Amino acid sequence: GNLHLGPRELFAGLTAALCEAVAACVAANRRAGDGSALRDHIDQLCRQTGKSPEELGLAPEEAQEPEVPFAGEHLWAWFWEVSEARASNGFCLLPLSWVDIEAWARLTATPLSPYEALTLRRMDAAYLSAHAQATKKDKERL
Repeated sequence: GNLHLGPRELFAGLTAALCEAVAACVAANRRAGDGSALRDHIDQLCRQTGKSPEELGLAPEEAQEPEVPFAGEHLWAWFWEVSEARASNGFCLLPLSWVDIEAWARLTATPLSPYEALTLRRMDAAYLSAHAQATKKDKERL
């Protein structure tokens, strides 16, 4: 498969896969009007009807757990950990800053390579974009 790719292409593919997984996770875990996650509603509906999410006509990103590449599992865990400290300005979520990421790495004694720091930022951009799309969909439903 990927033996002919150089390190940059491999890293770019890993970053893209992680960003896709973040977006899928946001879509599947957005909160419904009752405060529960959409994925919880899907699971309940599947149990009640005996049908799969696909049989119910649900979009794949809403029905499945995101695929996290093995090589990026540490970045996946790190992203959600640093993301817990995300700030909001009262109107929207704020992006993770370089200072946020650097402080987290220093305080947790986690050595970050430049690639890993950039990937965390790209995952954050995917998170914010998916969150904005989910919020827009929720407003359109009202």
